[in-house]
Amino acid sequence: MNAYGVIAKVYDLFLDDYNYKGYAEYVKSTIKKYSLSGIVVDAGCGTGTMLKLLDDISNQRIGIDISSEMLSIAQRKNLNALLLQQDITKLKLIDGVSLVYSSLDVINHLKSLKDIERFFNQVSKYLMKDGFLIFDLNLPYKHEHILADNCFTYEKYKYMLIWNSFLHKDRVNISLDLFTKQEDGLYLRESEEFSEYTYKLEEIVKLLEDDFTLVDVIDGDSFTSLRDSSNRALITARRK
Repeated sequence: MNAYGVIAKVYDLFLDDYNYKGYAEYVKSTIKKYSLSGIVVDAGCGTGTMLKLLDDISNQRIGIDISSEMLSIAQRKNLNALLLQQDITKLKLIDGVSLVYSSLDVINHLKSLKDIERFFNQVSKYLMKDGFLIFDLNLPYKHEHILADNCFTYEKYKYMLIWNSFLHKDRVNISLDLFTKQEDGLYLRESEEFSEYTYKLEEIVKLLEDDFTLVDVIDGDSFTSLRDSSNRALITARRK
């Protein structure tokens, strides 16, 4: 099963602290500033919350995700967007794409720099000249100081989610246990495991050099200047 298959149904419930609106406004401002009229693609759209926040733009919207469970939820939110089940390292799109964005650390789920390079190459293949790529990335600081060997417990309504993180040299292994209270008072337990891979910002930026011009790097949570203690970077690049 793909990452977030088990918890797809509660993903939005437990991720209500992410600044979706801030990210959506950043994407909208880029579209407006550069008068981007082509297709906008969400690479790793998950449950489609970001796509929904962009439903007032005139651009055609396409959502891509590898998880069928996530896409089934995204479809209910985005009746006017085209949703496709694909591996983002093997993107197959149509011509006329003006902007591709990826949020919530999708890049960290790619297992190697080579996979990230493949993603960048595929995006470049379909982007119009001077089109944009925007994506965020969990930085080593977050893996080493926030997630590292920590346990997080969340409880809402009839659900309890236990998140365990285990730090390794090049990744954080994550184990999720979702407990759902049944009518008889007992709990149904569902589990899944996946990894977030650790990448330095400079090595990711270097991979962009062949096909893109770096436009901006900011803090991906506050949308202000990047700091040494930033958990997430937001990177904007323009196709050469």
